Amino acid sequence: MVVNKGAGTIFNERRLGIVRCLTNNNGECAIKNIAERFGVTERTIRYDLDVINSFLMKKDIPIYLIIKDGSIIIESDIYNRLESLEAIKDLNLQFDEYLPSSDERISIILLGLLFAKDFITIKYLSERIGVSKNTIKNDLEKVKGLLEVNNISPKFIPGRGLYVEGEENFIRSAALKIFRETLPLEQYIKLADVDLYDYRDDYFGIIFNYVFNNIDIKKIQEYIFILQKKLDVVFPDFEYADLAVFLGIILQRVRLGRNIAMEEETRAEISRTNVYKKVKATASIIYKLFHIDLIDDEIIYISLFILSSNIFMPPRIDDHPHVLEYYVYITDLIAEVGEKYDKRLINNENLLRGLSAFGLPFYYRQKYNIPAHNPYLKEVKANYKELFKIIKSSISCIGLGTKMSIPDEEIGFITLYFATALQEPQKKLRAIILTETGLPIGNLIAVKLKLMLNIDIVSISYLHEGKRILDKERVDFIITTSPFIYRNIPYVVVSPILTREDIMAIRDLMESISNK
Repeated sequence: MVVNKGAGTIFNERRLGIVRCLTNNNGECAIKNIAERFGVTERTIRYDLDVINSFLMKKDIPIYLIIKDGSIIIESDIYNRLESLEAIKDLNLQFDEYLPSSDERISIILLGLLFAKDFITIKYLSERIGVSKNTIKNDLEKVKGLLEVNNISPKFIPGRGLYVEGEENFIRSAALKIFRETLPLEQYIKLADVDLYDYRDDYFGIIFNYVFNNIDIKKIQEYIFILQKKLDVVFPDFEYADLAVFLGIILQRVRLGRNIAMEEETRAEISRTNVYKKVKATASIIYKLFHIDLIDDEIIYISLFILSSNIFMPPRIDDHPHVLEYYVYITDLIAEVGEKYDKRLINNENLLRGLSAFGLPFYYRQKYNIPAHNPYLKEVKANYKELFKIIKSSISCIGLGTKMSIPDEEIGFITLYFATALQEPQKKLRAIILTETGLPIGNLIAVKLKLMLNIDIVSISYLHEGKRILDKERVDFIITTSPFIYRNIPYVVVSPILTREDIMAIRDLMESISNK
């Protein structure tokens, strides 16, 4: 819907601290010291510098912050350092100063319309966002186009204001899409972190409030915990955050009197699944936690969302009656891609096993036209261009009876399985993952690594437990979100969202270890 990468600026304590450190130290501060002071990685500080530079650019101030020889310094093509420092001081920056970008304004307007109890006026939006009425009017032209693309009709009644009309499924899908596409992945997965929800003044807080207003996020997390136990599964961080937002959207829309209406065929198929039976058993818990009585179509809707998510539950015939049929499609696809690209793929058991598991939620997404969200698509296309193209041309083998074309997001996921199969080393290396948050982020890293590398993750734990675990486990190297030195065991520091650079660093370390 809206892809927001040029975010508005929130001068939180850390970013304000960076600026103050520079103004108090003649325009130069060691990035290591800043990171240690605020308890974050240097990668986070680098992201903060991008945000600050964006803010300065919007203010038409020809100053930018760079990192040179391990220090943050002030640069300018016009000012000398003293003049640059004075220009920054003249800004009189305040904690929590927020300037919404154009993309952010559009997302805020969209969510405001999708969750409105009544008509919304241009005056209200102007005051809510802090921009002129003319700016809002210009933004509304883009909003109108985005709504129509998503099968939602914007309406305006003179003297009353704006509202939207559309099928409930389209409205909910649009709201979820805004969250997925406008929040950076690192922020999105932090929806699983209770401690973040006291901050409401930045863009993250504003859009969060639309979905979780008057809803205790801890109760949603309590419900997801119960649901995981019922299903005997642990949701990866992205799927956990996705489900939290999804449930928040349901609760808000139901409170507005907007219930979902499922088609009879969908109702018949999903009601036979084990997932539906487990979700149905938690309906009383939803009522107890939120005082909302969900109709059966809402239970069907939640069950379908879980079945179509990349959670990879053990297959059951009642959840996946077409699993054998899909198995045939997968073997045909592997054979065709193997002939066109690399014959080593044809008899690769790990590839067959991985794609077979992926196919279970893929089936539901295809049959019910549920869009996948693949945050790694650009990287996949860039790194595996030829393989992606061959898979796309061969994908008709797994049509599963649908007339729909397979979207690039799905092909991107499938490409990762093939790429992993081609990069499997002869010996599987053993690694431990250590993070500040333990399992939530560690599981996310592990899931991504298992998709991309043939690696044996022997343990996932907190940093402070690393030495105890390493005294018991034999590992070849350590993957950590902060520097961790113990017994000369090689380690690699990665971001919680595991970027392409992180994958390359892990791959280089694995090759180095394998070649010894």
